[in-house]
Amino acid sequence: MDRVQLLDECRGDMTKGDFAKVVGISVRMLTALYAGERNPGRSVLQRLLERFPEKQDKILSVFLLENQHSCSNDSPSVPSAPGATA
Repeated sequence: MDRVQLLDECRGDMTKGDFAKVVGISVRMLTALYAGERNPGRSVLQRLLERFPEKQDKILSVFLLENQHSCSNDSPSVPSAPGATA
């Protein structure tokens, strides 16, 4: 499941405006979440988990695992100092 499918599933028959209010964000932020331009902060993630407890595993897997992959792929490698051991 990707973020768009998850957000659509959580949103159900709500409008984007109503869904944004339920989650406590602006429609602009919701649009950025859908597009993958932004990731939910801690408070937004918490509200998603509270509002949709039956989707807890999906929410965590989509947003936390996705963040973990993007962090590991986007991190620049830092050269070790001479003589440093890993």
